[in-house]
Amino acid sequence: MNIIESEHWRRKRKYRKDITDDFIEYAVINSGELRDKYWEDALNAISRIPPS
Repeated sequence: MNIIESEHWRRKRKYRKDITDDFIEYAVINSGELRDKYWEDALNAISRIPPS
C-alpha cells in the first residue's frame, strides 16, 4: 500500500512519532469508508490498534 501524507500530517508527525506507517495501513485496511467533513474527495479511517 502506498501512503501519501497530507501537509497536515507532515507537520503533526514530529509530535506523534509512535504512529508508524504500519499502524496507518492497519487502520485503513480494518476501517469502514468514512467521508471527510471538509474535503469532498478525501476519506478517513478509524480503527483501534491492538496492543503488541
